[in-house]
Amino acid sequence: VTSALSGAVTPEEVGHAVAEHGARALGGTGGIVFTMGHERAMLYVIGSWGYSDEVLASSSGLPPSVRSPAGEAARERRTVAVAPADLRTHYPELAATLPDANALCAVPLLAGSEVLGAVGVSRSEARAFDGAEIALLEALGRQGGQALERARLYDRLHRLQATTAALAR
Repeated sequence: VTSALSGAVTPEEVGHAVAEHGARALGGTGGIVFTMGHERAMLYVIGSWGYSDEVLASSSGLPPSVRSPAGEAARERRTVAVAPADLRTHYPELAATLPDANALCAVPLLAGSEVLGAVGVSRSEARAFDGAEIALLEALGRQGGQALERARLYDRLHRLQATTAALAR
């Protein structure tokens, strides 16, 4: 994970690395990373692994107020672990979108104290995420948040350099 994140220079590369490595490390069938838009009114998918284009299309551009584990993780700055028995009861729309999912876990994507978005992992195995798995995903949410912030600063630096070069001509 650390190697993939250290080489990621765009938000999309960070998102894909966090989604794929997070899901694989936790035995997940899917991973997704959301970032909040500049207005902080929407969550946008910046990386995923294991989900269909249809699922991704229905997942991007959601308000953080939406009832979903990722929305709650971003909005409330907390981990949301959904056990198999609770998924269809508490999140029926999500359960319909992800019919093979039996357990979900979402954590905030953090850079220091700032919430940048959320990371979510689902798995088909009917087993709740345990404490060690949740701690691993929380650490990935912090590492991913720092890598995302670095990628944003890298992008800003390159745009400023391009502007400076254009003005110097």
